[in-house]
Amino acid sequence: MLNNPWLTRWLPLIQERAGTSPVLEIGCGHGDDTATLAGQGLDVIPFHLSRASVAAARLRVPAARIECRDIRDPFPEAAQGL
Repeated sequence: MLNNPWLTRWLPLIQERAGTSPVLEIGCGHGDDTATLAGQGLDVIPFHLSRASVAAARLRVPAARIECRDIRDPFPEAAQGL
């Protein structure tokens, strides 16, 4: 079940535009949207600056490739060319 009205509104467009490509999630926080996106079958590449947030997101969505990184650094390798 989707718990974020903003994401619920945009999910059809995200799914359409992503197709089989991964979705880059910048600032994933504790993984709320990561869980929703992954739960809808999307390949999510989430990252966040806070190690605590990344740890919480990894517990919430263990199958996701969540990284701790700064937005000023290059995007994760899996997201290169998106």
